[in-house]
Amino acid sequence: MLTAFLAFGSLLTAIRMGRPSWLNPPPQISGPASPSPAPNSKRNPLPVSEPILGFLDMRDGKPTLFATEGSELEVSGWTACSVPGSTLSEVIVLVDGMQRGKVHIFSSRPDVAAAFGRSDFEMSGWRTAISLAGFKVGEHTLTAQGVGSHGEKGTLPAFRLDVLQ
Repeated sequence: MLTAFLAFGSLLTAIRMGRPSWLNPPPQISGPASPSPAPNSKRNPLPVSEPILGFLDMRDGKPTLFATEGSELEVSGWTACSVPGSTLSEVIVLVDGMQRGKVHIFSSRPDVAAAFGRSDFEMSGWRTAISLAGFKVGEHTLTAQGVGSHGEKGTLPAFRLDVLQ
């Protein structure tokens, strides 16, 4: 019963938020009239309008995370800086707008680089554990902010964090 309730609640949240699965790489853009690229041809990079972009990774395909009061929560995602000559310098993880963690070490995400056609997006993966000490039982907002080496900033789409007793 509890599993069905949680699954239904997550489905409603996903519908309400109108977001695709962040576990999958970003969609590739191709116009209906454009021909398929020939094998071994280099495709054009996707246009990127934001200086910082990325997503938190979903768990079980859901944009809602569950954790117990006072526990640690492992958070991961990908973040990239699209400004030429600038690189991602850090990711700040926030719960209810309060900083709970920082990441300075990034891992390979070839799926992100391939999806955008940008080799400079490869080292965009990150992971950290954050403490939920002091957070009361209930609904909270989890997000992350990327910071580029030239001062660019951008906030990733938020997740719902349910702290359980």
